[in-house]
Amino acid sequence: MNTQYQINTFIQLTTQKIKESLSSKRKNIAIVSYYPTYRSNYGNLITELKKDYNVITIVDRILNDDFKKSAHANFHFPWRIIDGETHYYLNTDIPKLVIVFCLFYVQDS
Repeated sequence: MNTQYQINTFIQLTTQKIKESLSSKRKNIAIVSYYPTYRSNYGNLITELKKDYNVITIVDRILNDDFKKSAHANFHFPWRIIDGETHYYLNTDIPKLVIVFCLFYVQDS
């Protein structure tokens, strides 16, 4: 099995699992946080969003932290995979899902 085939299989399986976690009664929001150091900056945002939305978190590292536990569902979906000198960028399309990319920059004064 080559790398591209394994990645395509991973994308298909994970996309299916994400689709299965979508709510038909609430709007669905996915919060993508690929940098573990930023996870604590969300504060109570996910808790507040969960009151009105089905919230899914997507991460590139499984840390079993509070961020992972804060959403209705959590999925591991890396943004890129490096195999030797080849870079693979993962992508999928899930209808009826709002994606929120949050990036925080904190400047010391």
